[in-house]
Amino acid sequence: MNFPPARLTLTEECKQVVLAAPIDGLTAVCACALATSPLVPLNCRVLVHGVSMQNSCPSFDKDGPHTARSSTDARVATRDFMSTVQQVEAKLKASRTTRRNMSATHMTQFFYGGVSPKADEIGPMLRRISVLGSGTAGNANVATSLRGFAVASDGGNSTPLVEDSVFVLVLNAQSLGSDTEGGLEGYSTFLRHLWSAAGFPQPQKRARGSLVMIVDDVYRAAVCAMLSSIAKEVATAIDWVVLLAYSYSMDPPALEFGAAEVAVQAVTGISQGGILPALCAANALGVLRHFPVSRSEPAAITPVDVILNAALLGHIYLRQGQLPECVECADDLQYCGTSTVLADAGAAAAAKTMAEGLTPPARCVTRHRIASFAVAESRKPGEASFVWGMLGEYLMGYYGRFADQISAAFPVADVLARAPILQFPFRLADLANFGPEPRAAAYALEGWRAYQQRQRLMEAEVVKAEVAQVLKAYVAQMDGTVGCIQRIAREAAVRDKAPAAVFPASTGTAPSSFAARPYRLDEFNVALYYSLLRRLASNYALMPYHQCVALVEVDWEAYVSVVARAVLEHLARRVLCSLSGVHQDGSRFPAPPVVDIASIVGVVRNPPVGNAPVERASASAATPSPTNPKAVAANDSFAFPEPRRHFTNDIVYHGAGRIPPLPTFTRKYLDPFVFLHRIGMTANGWRADMTPGMTPQVLTAIIAQPDIQRLMTALAAKDGASKKDVEAHAKRILLQCGDTLNHVPCRATGLMVLSVFRRIYGRIDVNGGAYERLHRYFAMPRVAVVLVPLHRSYIDFLVLSEVLALMQLPLPHIVAGENFLSMGIVAALMRGSGAFFMRRSFRGDPLYAALLKGYVRHLVRARRPLEFFIEGARSRTGKTMAPRMGLLKFVCDTFYEPGQQELDDVLMVPVSLSYDEVLEATTHAKELLGVPKPKESPMNMLKARSLLNRMHGNINIHVGEPVSLRSLKKHPLKCPPPLQPHGEHLSRSAAAAANTASGRKTLDTTPSMADDRQITPAPLLATIAWHLIYRLQRNTVITPASMVSAVVECLGPYCSPSSTQLKEGSDTTATAPAAAAVMPLEKVRQGVQWLRGLLRHRGAQLSKEADELSPDRLVTLALVNLYRYLHITGDMSGVAYRSKDVVTRIAVNISTNQLIHVCVDEALIAIVAQAFGSATTPHRQPSDATGGMLLGVRSVNADVLKSQTQLLQRLLSVEFPIYAAAAPMSFASWLECTLSRLQQHCLEESTAPFELSSTNSCGGTVVHVPVTQYFYFLLQLICPHVEALYAVLVTASTLLAAFPGKLLGAADVLTTTQRVCSDLYAERKLFYVVAANKESLQHYYESLVALSVLQLKRPSGIAVLGQSKVNSGVVAYTIGSLGQEAALARLDALSGQMQALCWHPSTEAERCIGKEAIQERILRVYRELMHHSKM
Repeated sequence: MNFPPARLTLTEECKQVVLAAPIDGLTAVCACALATSPLVPLNCRVLVHGVSMQNSCPSFDKDGPHTARSSTDARVATRDFMSTVQQVEAKLKASRTTRRNMSATHMTQFFYGGVSPKADEIGPMLRRISVLGSGTAGNANVATSLRGFAVASDGGNSTPLVEDSVFVLVLNAQSLGSDTEGGLEGYSTFLRHLWSAAGFPQPQKRARGSLVMIVDDVYRAAVCAMLSSIAKEVATAIDWVVLLAYSYSMDPPALEFGAAEVAVQAVTGISQGGILPALCAANALGVLRHFPVSRSEPAAITPVDVILNAALLGHIYLRQGQLPECVECADDLQYCGTSTVLADAGAAAAAKTMAEGLTPPARCVTRHRIASFAVAESRKPGEASFVWGMLGEYLMGYYGRFADQISAAFPVADVLARAPILQFPFRLADLANFGPEPRAAAYALEGWRAYQQRQRLMEAEVVKAEVAQVLKAYVAQMDGTVGCIQRIAREAAVRDKAPAAVFPASTGTAPSSFAARPYRLDEFNVALYYSLLRRLASNYALMPYHQCVALVEVDWEAYVSVVARAVLEHLARRVLCSLSGVHQDGSRFPAPPVVDIASIVGVVRNPPVGNAPVERASASAATPSPTNPKAVAANDSFAFPEPRRHFTNDIVYHGAGRIPPLPTFTRKYLDPFVFLHRIGMTANGWRADMTPGMTPQVLTAIIAQPDIQRLMTALAAKDGASKKDVEAHAKRILLQCGDTLNHVPCRATGLMVLSVFRRIYGRIDVNGGAYERLHRYFAMPRVAVVLVPLHRSYIDFLVLSEVLALMQLPLPHIVAGENFLSMGIVAALMRGSGAFFMRRSFRGDPLYAALLKGYVRHLVRARRPLEFFIEGARSRTGKTMAPRMGLLKFVCDTFYEPGQQELDDVLMVPVSLSYDEVLEATTHAKELLGVPKPKESPMNMLKARSLLNRMHGNINIHVGEPVSLRSLKKHPLKCPPPLQPHGEHLSRSAAAAANTASGRKTLDTTPSMADDRQITPAPLLATIAWHLIYRLQRNTVITPASMVSAVVECLGPYCSPSSTQLKEGSDTTATAPAAAAVMPLEKVRQGVQWLRGLLRHRGAQLSKEADELSPDRLVTLALVNLYRYLHITGDMSGVAYRSKDVVTRIAVNISTNQLIHVCVDEALIAIVAQAFGSATTPHRQPSDATGGMLLGVRSVNADVLKSQTQLLQRLLSVEFPIYAAAAPMSFASWLECTLSRLQQHCLEESTAPFELSSTNSCGGTVVHVPVTQYFYFLLQLICPHVEALYAVLVTASTLLAAFPGKLLGAADVLTTTQRVCSDLYAERKLFYVVAANKESLQHYYESLVALSVLQLKRPSGIAVLGQSKVNSGVVAYTIGSLGQEAALARLDALSGQMQALCWHPSTEAERCIGKEAIQERILRVYRELMHHSKM
């Protein structure tokens, strides 16, 4: 996704962000969040000013292990601060390292729009952080440290440095303690000196300052009083823009999990970490077993980086005059005269004025702009993104599931609870949303158990006295945290009931486009925060910032789980340090080696005042040793289990990937009932929105559309019917099409599907990051999401919906064929689960087309997820089929329609599906051979129940990068790197796209609309479809069965013992029989190992087994999945086809086609080099080749290579849609990249050198193609398609010549070709089974239509087709626009070229293809077919 360049950052004048807070772990994390924030320009420094406190103690015992640092220990504090920054940098870089074979069950992070820094940007960003001198409590030192902000930034300019800075103050009880008076003393001194730094106000020299204050709920009232006092009393030459952001607490960062881990694992990670770490520690220790508030209460957890970003965003809007100020700002928060509290130059100026007998003016001489809002969850039912009940779910999902592993990994026994639990008060509403819990009646009992655990941990007899002292501090903090949660819930309930305050209209408030009511400065105003988010979401270019400031976009499950694990690390280290007596002598928790702060300060333009050099930590201080227990504790790593997603066991049915079940009774023994209750729930614990797509209101709205009304009027006049009858018919169509998505059928269907999948599949393997990607897409405001999966099996309809439901993501409305309506109750369940039904073709029915388009338009504009298969039908061949444009055009027209204001973008998300074993593989093979498709019916579904008797491998899903309709319209020439676009793409592809569309009319579902307006240009539509197909194809997961099938099919002919004969007159010594009966098992294993390396090098997506298993186990697993077609011989020496029939060969070829897209580009070059090149070095046999061993070199003229590969691309453009005319890349760049890839493969693996190109005697360029095992593999991969294409060309030429000017039924022509090829293959006159593949043969006929050699017609009435008569509506072939003679000449020329390309490593290949014999067979079979059709 490409977004326009973002402009939402601090002002260009801003040169530094000054963070004023105590030098501690929380401040270090805040500094890192500011340095990596997308709202802070890259040219800004981040300066940290340490605000020291006279009475710095947290809310619990001052002598506890977390007492705040003394101001006299500034050097150590600074060292630890910069060490924390260094650790954050390492964590952030590590999180961007790609982990192999990471599935969706692992927790990761995903951001769109470039708001998250890349790995190479993290270091420079964090190196902008430096520490100013930390003053002691008192005015003198603070004034010294602030004097730099009163002088010119360049030494000669009179502009104060305040204008270049944004000051950020962090005030919270976690760092300052609950004594607000003592905690604010240092801040008050800091602000007063900062406020008056420029002296007495002079209108001609007034400047503007920026101040952002992050305040928790404890300090909110005190900070407002302090700010009001300073604003009214202190004279200043600066008009301050002040933004206060309130929150209940300041919890660890959520935008970067690495930063959260560092923050929590620090020595003050729990004491200063906010509410969440304290709750995690209390639950892990077992002293918190029942929660004081209900499960549906919004959680009072706010990540500190979200608060900072939201505050910066609010400050930007406030500075621009687009955020409403508080009601006191106009008068009560301005300086209006002489103050008794003046400082420095301000006092001198005031004295001089009074000495001259003048009286300072009483009017307001400042124009401060002050606003505030609260960053917290919405309290409207169902709108909160995170509630306390889900916190309990996520904590139990980690502490409960992995209790045994956690206890085993913890270094001290009997400290953690062996069976942690978190109970909530009983409420009927919670029962409806979260389900029953048998232990809910034991709520009071759990409180007693928590009390007993608390007492046990305090007793020195149970645990060491040192450990008990540490745990005492945690328990005390937990008590304070629980009390805080209760207080927050009570105050929020009071605010909900209180009427809104009424304020008089103020003329001084800055104009604003925000729809927000007036508010007071100290008000906990959540509404303004959500108004800010709505404004941000209204601008598409600024949409990426939404994920940095909105709580709804936080991945709460991963966030809570990461913090929970980090709390265990923190507890383990603190307990070990306590056992070592670290805290008794006053020594601090040791920091790891730190970067020299001087190296950071050295890059600052103006060195900060008071920045003393900091020595590096000595090596001995960080080296573990028996005499240095502190270092041992700091560097110990603990084997705590990695958190996993809650749906892990719901998609991993068998094997080692499963995780322990939740320990609750219902989850263990009543799992189906829990599933029925929880399916369709969202991450906030409320029911998901499952509104039916077709409701009476929707039906009325679609019928009332002006276009529909005009069409119905025209149809009524044409048919002589009343408009009322036409409207009734339209309603019946919509009711038959529309879905009735709701909870009951979704849950019932989900349970049945889950039960079936557990019996026949090992797991559903979803690519890593898929959940995070989809979570972001569905949360994007004003953006519609359309899922575009591949279609390989009937169960494709079920897989994606099942996975989305398990992930608690919105369920899609799925397009299904109308033929499923015959399935009875199954169709009703499908409709209730979101399926809506459409005809395969509605040509000639403009009303149906218009109504279906209106229904799709309604779903997309309402941002309801939509799912359709762009291929239109199941791909029987295993390859990605050409796209069908009907539904895609409906979606594109909805977005591109002039005047639409509901959507900023539509994301087309490609979802690649593949199976270790396709259930219908045998059926697909038979259908490709001409056997009619079985009808969808309940009886046929019952017949398939035998499939439940065995396992069928895994399902593989890969969610790819979306195709943005907005982005592609602005950048239509965009193409995948390293390919280059061609300039004439749009103009060149317009006609070609039309020809290609006309070439697929046999399966076309694009309606002929009554309104012929082209909202989406045909070239743009074709480009969108190409990008979708390309990404679907590239992301297809390759399975072990596909790899073994490819090795047997493509390398098997070279590995037979009888492959020693030479083809007479050939310069290639590698030969093999037409079909090797047995391939040695060792050769299969070697081939699989070689192929795996090749696929990895090509960047192919491999399944977990294909990537990790040894060749021996991989082959064994693949043969289990291919048991119907391949087997190991009785003597265990080779792999052979189980049967010699054509169905078996087609089925194996279907499996091979799963990976053909990886190699097809190079295969085109290989076959041209084989046919038109010459051997420049003696060739060796491939039977003994390994890997990239160079067997020879073939040289081919560059012009011949270019012309022949370009011709092959055009002829194969339907069978391989990446070669369609809509492809945005230039042919020259494609040829260069493909040839380089083929040559480099040999250069990297072979020691034998060879030239890449040379010049022949005529001055032409000769390209040298290396002949390796890969070369022969490519030949066997592409030659079957060339042979089938040759058969099509000969058939078309023969029938057009035999029946000039006649219409030839398309179905009859296709059947004739397929029967002839089947007979010739059975007689071994054709060597490849693909020639008998009916679907591929049809694609080649469509390619001839695109080349204007043939054209399709729909004859009206009775038409003569060869020698038969066919009714209207039948599609027929006839001569294209080239004319009879030109078309026949073109076909003859093409068939000659294809015959030259045909090749097989067999001694019989010279006589395998006889054109005359084929022509004779064609005429005989066609006449027989016509004779039967007339009868």
